[in-house]
Amino acid sequence: MSFTTWGRSTVALALFAALAACTSMEQKEAILAPQFQNYAYPKPDLVESSPAVGAKQTVALNKIIYTATYGPKHGARLLADINDENWAFRFTASKGATFSAFTRGKNGEAVYCTTVPVTYSGLAGNLGGCLIDRTGDGTFDAFSRLNHPLDVYDPSTGVADLASSVPYEMVEIGEPEFLIKMNVYFGGIEGGQLLLTSAGARTKGADLPKRSLTYEDKHLFGANTQDVRANVDGVVMIIHSATASEITYTVESGGFQNIQFLHQGRLANIRYPVN
Repeated sequence: MSFTTWGRSTVALALFAALAACTSMEQKEAILAPQFQNYAYPKPDLVESSPAVGAKQTVALNKIIYTATYGPKHGARLLADINDENWAFRFTASKGATFSAFTRGKNGEAVYCTTVPVTYSGLAGNLGGCLIDRTGDGTFDAFSRLNHPLDVYDPSTGVADLASSVPYEMVEIGEPEFLIKMNVYFGGIEGGQLLLTSAGARTKGADLPKRSLTYEDKHLFGANTQDVRANVDGVVMIIHSATASEITYTVESGGFQNIQFLHQGRLANIRYPVN
C-alpha cells in the first residue's frame, strides 16, 4: 500500500516517512477504530458508478477500472425555524432548510447535517452543523457542530438540547452536498500476481483539503488465469486477460462494501459500511 494524491501523482515523501516511522496502517486503524465508531457519517447512497455492469472494458496501467460515488440522497426539511444557542455557539436555521441524512449516531439517534452556515461561534465564525432526533419521533431535539475537516458528526464536539422540539419531514436531495468517491485502479503485475488497488476520498463537503491524499489497499490475484473472478471491496469483476500494461475485464456486480477515506491529521483510513 502507498500514499498517493487522488490524481495518483507523486507521493508526499515527508508524510510517508512520518507514517512509516510510526506504525502500520492496520495498526493505526485498529487504535483509532473505537473513536471512529462514535462518528456518524454522510449516508452512503450510491449516486453514480462506472463502467456499467456487463460492459467489457480494456484499460491501461495505473488507470481507474471502476469508480463509484456515494453521498446522502435523502434528508430532512425543517417545518419550523430554529434560533437557539448554548455557551459555545449559536444555531440558526430557517423553515424549509434541508439537512442531509447521516448514518446513525453513537446511541442510535437519527443525525442530519449540512455544510450551509447554521452555527456560529466567536472563534470559528459561521459553519455548517447537525440536528439530532434522539427518539425517532420526527422532531429534532438537539443540535451540534459538524466536524468540517472530516464531514462527520462527532458527539464529543459538543451537543446542546433545543429549547423546544422542531418538526421535520423526509425529502429527496437532487444534488448531495457530501460526496465520497471510491476507485479501483489497475496496478499491473506484481510478483507474478495481478495487482488491483482501491482507495477513496471526500470530493464534496464542508472543508476539503487542497491536496487530498489517499492510502491504497492492495488486492492480488492469479495473473495467469483466464477469466478469473476478482472481488475488490465488494466490486466483483471477471478478468479476461491482463498484461503489465493493460487489463481487459467485465464488471459482474458493482458497488463497494465499505467507504474509506484518509484522516488527514491522523494519517489512518476511516472506514464505514455501505448498507
